[in-house]
Amino acid sequence: MTIRNAMRSHGRFMAVLAAQSLLDPTVPPAARVTPANARIFLTALQAKGNTNNSIVTRFFDLQAALKIMHPELDFSWLTSPGGNSLRSLLPATQRHIDPIDSADLLVWGHALMEDALRCKPATRRTRYRNGLLIALLAVLAPRLRSVAALRLERQVIAHGDGYRLIFTAVDVKNKRHIEYAVPDELVPHVEHYLTVERVELLGDRRHDGFWVNRNGEMLGARGIEGVIRRAARTRFGKAFGTHSFRHSLATTAARMDPSNPGLAAAILAISEAVVGTHYNRARQEEAAEAHVALVEQARQKTHLLARRRFRELGYR
Repeated sequence: MTIRNAMRSHGRFMAVLAAQSLLDPTVPPAARVTPANARIFLTALQAKGNTNNSIVTRFFDLQAALKIMHPELDFSWLTSPGGNSLRSLLPATQRHIDPIDSADLLVWGHALMEDALRCKPATRRTRYRNGLLIALLAVLAPRLRSVAALRLERQVIAHGDGYRLIFTAVDVKNKRHIEYAVPDELVPHVEHYLTVERVELLGDRRHDGFWVNRNGEMLGARGIEGVIRRAARTRFGKAFGTHSFRHSLATTAARMDPSNPGLAAAILAISEAVVGTHYNRARQEEAAEAHVALVEQARQKTHLLARRRFRELGYR
């Protein structure tokens, strides 16, 4: 993924130079990347409506491409112009997105998995994986770091007729041990993913990563975030990442069960004070199960409407 992104950013940089009649084929790659041309690249990206986040990523990827082609040269100035971090010069723009109900997110995940089974193999594998990813995020909303850390027989454990997700302190931002049972309704989907889609995605490769990309490699945090953002834009017309699932869970839990204000905190493990005072580990799992049941009830009620929406958007 890093090499691919580096290639894309370098290609975008050359396309900008070509559009300005500044691409001289006799000039080597390193000589083309000058402060003047970097400013032209920045201006072009801004003119295309790229966010500050996207621009910073483009420059980091361009720097990576140059390191690959010219490892002996220093291009650190691209991401630290004048000794200042590019991220500090182009701060992230926070865009408010109203949380989507967790039931709708769960319907979305199920619909993708159902639709995947009617697709050709290459599309089926990644679409089914994406649907399972979305469904798990909808009901439990672990942080991106934790999702990317999932490894078979370490964080994903077969338990009786189902599976448990075990996030150790090193996998969790606030260093708390979190442990959940995979909801019963998702167990068959996990089984299918592990025995069919993941096996085909792996091909000849062998590793214990739960999430696998189309090349058989482990799908990391950046890849997972990209999957969610692209899928969200297709489904809802607006891109959002994995963290939005946490906002959705908190909002949905409060709406569905207003008498239990600690429900979302226990599932998300976001407040040490709240969880430490009112919940032990057993209560944490009980809270997750209660939320899953509420969301599943809502999903059943809205399933037909959601399928109609998917048909309108071109999913068959």
